[in-house]
Amino acid sequence: MLLGHFMNSLVDMEFLVSSIILLAYFSLGLELLFAHVPSIASNKAIWKASPKVVNAYPSAYQWIFKLPKLSKVFLFLLPLGLLYGVFLMPIMIILGWAPWLALNTAISIYLQIIGIVLIVLGRIITLVSVRNMIRNRDKSGEQGLVKKQGAFGYSRNPIQVGMYMFLIGVSLSLVSFWLFLGVIYYVGYMHFKIKMEEQYLSKQYGEKYLEYMRYTRRYL
Repeated sequence: MLLGHFMNSLVDMEFLVSSIILLAYFSLGLELLFAHVPSIASNKAIWKASPKVVNAYPSAYQWIFKLPKLSKVFLFLLPLGLLYGVFLMPIMIILGWAPWLALNTAISIYLQIIGIVLIVLGRIITLVSVRNMIRNRDKSGEQGLVKKQGAFGYSRNPIQVGMYMFLIGVSLSLVSFWLFLGVIYYVGYMHFKIKMEEQYLSKQYGEKYLEYMRYTRRYL
């Protein structure tokens, strides 16, 4: 009887995990549609390589924009495609299209609980940070990006911190080793873009942003 009760709880947990992940993805979709904050180091900016953007970067990063189109495809567009694949993996697992991507073991219920907490916290942190950034930008233009207000007083990149937590939570909830590898790839990819963006802001705002960097961590 105890085993049967545990199995029923596990089935309920699977439903709860799937529901929370789908709701989290729904909130992510709404965020991208209505409150998207484009990166200064976006692939679009790298591909277009307008002189205004290129000249705003230190010389150490300007070579990236001057690469041939084919090189940009291999260095940025293909990795971006893999990144989209990472975000599609949880949906494929939930819908049963790729069950081999996730483990299905009784002990996973403990990881799922931790994962659910990380998913919820991650989405809250990201959404609050996006709102904070948009409000600062509305009040003071791009200069709001270097003000230590709200979540940005604790982290220079709270939006990404929330995204990292969200994806780690999903990989734990689904007990997916492959998805966890995808999260590592995502963190590495975004870390490079964040360092590019920080170089842009350092040159754009000078000592004011450098002071912000000295007193505020990049992540946590």
